[in-house]
Amino acid sequence: MQPGTSSLQTIVIKTDDDDDDVVDVIDYSDDSDEENEMIEKLSEIPYPKRLCQVCSAVEPLENEASFEFKFTIRTWPFDEFRHKKWLEIMDWPQEFEESMKTLWQKRKTEGSLTNAYHYCPINVCQSHLDFRQLPERMEQWHQTFCVLCDSCMSDKSLLVPLPPDFETRQKWIQSLFPFDESSKFHVKKVLWLRRRLIRPKPTRYRICVYHFSRKAFIVNDDGKVLLDEHALPLAMDSDDFDMTPRGPNSVCKCLLCDDWKKVEDMATLRNPSTESEKLFLIDMLCQTEKMVVKKALSTLAKADRAALICSLHFPDNIDPFSIIAERRLMYGVQSECVLCAHVNDCTNMIPFPGPEDEKLRTKWVNAMCREPWIYRYLTTRLEKRGRHYLCSSHFNRNSLRYHSGLGLWRRPSATPVLACTTEEERQEVWDLSKALPAYHPLVLEAFDTDDCEALDYDDVYSFLGAARMLEIENELNIHGRNVALAVRELRESRKKNKNNHGRQFYEVPDMYEQEEIQEIQEVVEVQEVVEVDESAEEETVQEECIIYEEEHQLEQA
Repeated sequence: MQPGTSSLQTIVIKTDDDDDDVVDVIDYSDDSDEENEMIEKLSEIPYPKRLCQVCSAVEPLENEASFEFKFTIRTWPFDEFRHKKWLEIMDWPQEFEESMKTLWQKRKTEGSLTNAYHYCPINVCQSHLDFRQLPERMEQWHQTFCVLCDSCMSDKSLLVPLPPDFETRQKWIQSLFPFDESSKFHVKKVLWLRRRLIRPKPTRYRICVYHFSRKAFIVNDDGKVLLDEHALPLAMDSDDFDMTPRGPNSVCKCLLCDDWKKVEDMATLRNPSTESEKLFLIDMLCQTEKMVVKKALSTLAKADRAALICSLHFPDNIDPFSIIAERRLMYGVQSECVLCAHVNDCTNMIPFPGPEDEKLRTKWVNAMCREPWIYRYLTTRLEKRGRHYLCSSHFNRNSLRYHSGLGLWRRPSATPVLACTTEEERQEVWDLSKALPAYHPLVLEAFDTDDCEALDYDDVYSFLGAARMLEIENELNIHGRNVALAVRELRESRKKNKNNHGRQFYEVPDMYEQEEIQEIQEVVEVQEVVEVDESAEEETVQEECIIYEEEHQLEQA
């Protein structure tokens, strides 16, 4: 196979009736055929000589009756995919590679393929290509490269060659790129790709099996998976959000990492309905950059539909919308801590993993318990049916975050700290383990009929109603803003006090009513004025002490 020219590929098909072989010859369209065909229409190359860009070798052209490209100097690829692959295989110095990129871009911009074609093509000696084994490596690349995904697959069996028949190939292209005014694929690259694949001569480009639905594959009598001859690929405009299982192994593409995964290993990412839910998803979805999550959520909002993502993006394999539903439903409900028995609002506490997630539950218990009596006390309480909660004091301060509109929640993969690290907490838990007071976990009658499983967002939405859901979010937004403001002002006032050199940590306070929030603001304002006056007096006292010490030192001298 010679780069830069059309090549004949021989396919041998053996039949069972006789020993004769049926030979089919396919004339493929290769790297620069589109440019070469335009030169053929002109009947001559605009320049009398061909110049190699690498070694500056010159080859004169002879005016032959049949215009055939059988020169030792080859034409550089015109399309972008092969241009990048050729540069990768040639492995030239960086400066020379940059010059080839500039020259190629200039040829592509100025030498448009029209009847007025005038720009000289880029030429390279065949010896340079053979030295890098470019023909063989390009053939291997074609067997694994998907022109639609613009990436190489792990196995060549995952790719399907485009049909050599022009009519069938035309149906495939029309199915892949439907002409729709609202389609986002009306861009220059796709139009070029459509024009490239619909040319009369077939191409060596292939597409992967994931551009076909699961129903497009059949199993023959020998147990081999084959593509149905009448099957058509799916449209490209639904590639990012299509939840239809694709390929022979039923996979879907993840919206965040753009990778193919089995449907069993994926979860549904809903379109967030409020701004607080969107911010919560940006903060909670792990193993990906926040900018990628923002773009994905914006795309979901425009499309107004759900998408599939890998389950690994969910923290501890927990659906974030199940967490949102729990925060909404538990607003205003008081719960008892499973360890220290302190009572607080559920939105200021962290739910303990339920029995359905035994692995995560064991991880939390092992992280908290290092002594047998604490382990027996905690596991005895966790055996009771219901929803268990932990205080925020049992977590590292940096592992918790207050989300406006949702309440307090932990960061992904955060676990509780070791229990009973202080004497006060140890004595408190010891007294509870000896007294064994009554402990009643929360049980939701409308949801926990059989077992306390994860809450479904749609069920909670239908139970509370849209008005109540919005009301809860607004109240939590007001509380979150006032708590953050009070803590920020308190820290600023403490910095003004020079005698306070220790670091202080502030817990998230309990829930406040609307009238109490206004009282907190007034108290903070009064406290700020008082502390400013006290700091001024302390500065004066310090100056007097300094003068006294200096005089005392002089007397001693």
